[in-house]
Amino acid sequence: MVSKSHGGTKQVKKSKFKQNISDLFFILRLVQLSSPWLLPFLLVVAAMRGANTFLSTTYLFQYALNALQGGAEIRTILLPLGCIFGFVLVYNILLQVKNTVMEIEIVKVEKHIQGILQEKAAHIDLACYEQTSFYDTQMKAIQEASGRTEKTLNHVCGLLTDLITAGSICALVCLISPVFLLLSLLPLIAQTLWGGKLGEIRYGMDAESKPAERRKEYVKRVFYEKDYAKELRLGQMYKVLFAQMRESVKQLRDISRKYGHRLMWMESLFALLSEIIVYFGAILFSLYRTLVQKSMFVGDCYVTINCVTQISYIVGDVGTDIRQLYEDAKFIRNIRTFLEYENAIGENPDGPAAGDFKELRLEGVTFAYPGAGKPALKNVSITVRAGERIAIVGANGAGKTTLSKLLLRFYTPQSGEVYYNGRPIASYCLASYREKFATVFQDYQLFSVTVAENVMRRGNLTDAEKKTAFAALEKADLGERIGECSGGIDSMLTKEFDPDGIVLSGGQAQKLAIASALALDAPVVLLDEPSSALDPIAEGRMYKTLFDCCQGRTMIFISHRLSSVISADRIYLLNNGEIVQEGTHHELLEQGGLYAKLWHMQAENYLDGQDSLGENTGAASA
Repeated sequence: MVSKSHGGTKQVKKSKFKQNISDLFFILRLVQLSSPWLLPFLLVVAAMRGANTFLSTTYLFQYALNALQGGAEIRTILLPLGCIFGFVLVYNILLQVKNTVMEIEIVKVEKHIQGILQEKAAHIDLACYEQTSFYDTQMKAIQEASGRTEKTLNHVCGLLTDLITAGSICALVCLISPVFLLLSLLPLIAQTLWGGKLGEIRYGMDAESKPAERRKEYVKRVFYEKDYAKELRLGQMYKVLFAQMRESVKQLRDISRKYGHRLMWMESLFALLSEIIVYFGAILFSLYRTLVQKSMFVGDCYVTINCVTQISYIVGDVGTDIRQLYEDAKFIRNIRTFLEYENAIGENPDGPAAGDFKELRLEGVTFAYPGAGKPALKNVSITVRAGERIAIVGANGAGKTTLSKLLLRFYTPQSGEVYYNGRPIASYCLASYREKFATVFQDYQLFSVTVAENVMRRGNLTDAEKKTAFAALEKADLGERIGECSGGIDSMLTKEFDPDGIVLSGGQAQKLAIASALALDAPVVLLDEPSSALDPIAEGRMYKTLFDCCQGRTMIFISHRLSSVISADRIYLLNNGEIVQEGTHHELLEQGGLYAKLWHMQAENYLDGQDSLGENTGAASA
């Protein structure tokens, strides 16, 4: 039993070692892809640095002192010394080149890696954002990518430099006396035995601190962002955040106490071994061999006193390099885990393109969010044909927005199927399928780019496309506001990067989002609570504009305001994730039931300026 246990432990350690090496090679391959010659160049400079340290600080003095003590003439040692000086000169010139190159190329490398991460983030499953563990991994990957890449390059080059320096000096010291070599290797033995454990402690401390650090940074951010300014000044929410900050700081303090003592004792042990035992042992033994036994040249004595302590430091640096690379590998694993994540919803680039829209059909669809106690949708069947205006209505939390996400294939149902023109939507090229939709979400986002880019949802726009964007803004009743701006359609939104940027009100921002749906040439217009930030008059104008501008296009609009769906060709009423009624507005009123009840309640409440289906008309529907 014991032998099996030891064998299992060795296997785990071997697997961890292989994993760490694999992770390091992963990031080095990314560097190689972004700048093919950078890594070989840095390794050459690192090797020359190791040789330079050995020649200029050790071999030069040993050779000169021993030669002079042995009676050699000065002229006979000038040529070897000249060669050493020439090598040192070439190395120092190359070092300056390396410093300049590194500043330029590391930006290129970081840009390449960040581009890969951003490309991955733009296409990763939406469900990942609802998994705390994966979201933490994503945040760690993005935060660490740039700095960690440069650190890993420095640590790899530092390890090569230290290995060459230590190997050269060890060989020289071993020729003088193997005893000195054994003495100098004590720190390495200690690093080998405990260095990995030290790295694990540091990584564990960092990993355990991340959630508390994120919460602390969140609270700091909230107090300085204008989006939260009004709410912070009303009520006592700031006290709740203060409490979260105190709790986060307490957690970080407890984590520091948990790991700090072990780190202190282990690092103190390394210092004791390197600074006292090795240093004083080397001095006493070298002086004894030189002055008492007279069995060593002065140059050898200098080398042993200087080099044994130097080896101690360099070997310690080797251990530090290995430990740092071990830590690098742990962080790189976050980057690798994120980049190698395989989407449950594949892009299917080889699938057929979605053709002209004829029909969209949900058949027996059931879907539940991960960890949810009950399904958000249960056995839902809906049919949408070309040119129809379909309304999905229901109270907040009924499942309306979830349904829209399934239509866009952000999620895959647990059972049932979504069909486009009679084929499962998973069979199509994903990008081609989503291009069939012009969408406005209830939690729409505007970006700090130009107005035209926000409307068209892409860059590098032609003059014709900008005219299309402005025409859509005019239809959405926002053309006058944008036209008044000095930059017009090319004005920047928000003042985050431009002090002259446009700041839109909630209603104006929603109009811009609607203009985007009007401008995009997609056969299906999907609107999720498109009027939540508009007053009743603006809402009426908006729907009239949408219906006029979307003649011939299929419309699916989601709303909890029944007054906005009267003219729909067919209405589906969702309640607790199920379709409970369907038909035209008049058919549903004649049927009675929940729709008629809600209609009459809303009609009465609208007269009082209220809305019975949701206290906050802009609230998100699950």
